[in-house]
Amino acid sequence: MANRIRIAATAQYRKEAPALAVIGPGMILERSAATFTPHATDGSRPNLILVAEENALEGEDLDTSYAIGDRVYARVYHEGDEFYARLEAGEIVALNGGLISTGTGDLRAVTSGETPNFMAREAVDNSATGTTTKAWLHVEVLGN
Repeated sequence: MANRIRIAATAQYRKEAPALAVIGPGMILERSAATFTPHATDGSRPNLILVAEENALEGEDLDTSYAIGDRVYARVYHEGDEFYARLEAGEIVALNGGLISTGTGDLRAVTSGETPNFMAREAVDNSATGTTTKAWLHVEVLGN
């Protein structure tokens, strides 16, 4: 596992805003007014692929979440960009498997009839981790 979220990004657009909820690095975010919250709609594509980064300015690692009110550092990702995301507990995803938002800022494998927004760049079995443990997953952003 790397020590940062970004793997390959074509654009260098970064955003900063206070956290309206607890936010972990690798979570898919939404911007609400002047704050960030986890992307909250299960199975939908965010209007903007905005991903929380680690707080490197404070020397924090990937496992350190932002508390409510903390300044969150995030990056905008586009089609073809790659980053580490958090795979929901209990999920299994194959190499090149389709992924979609869980509605909690994390990702899950797509089910029949859903259009994936992300593609797994590695296979991960997170089915034996219980109900709360997320797994890191290398993903690529797919087009609209």
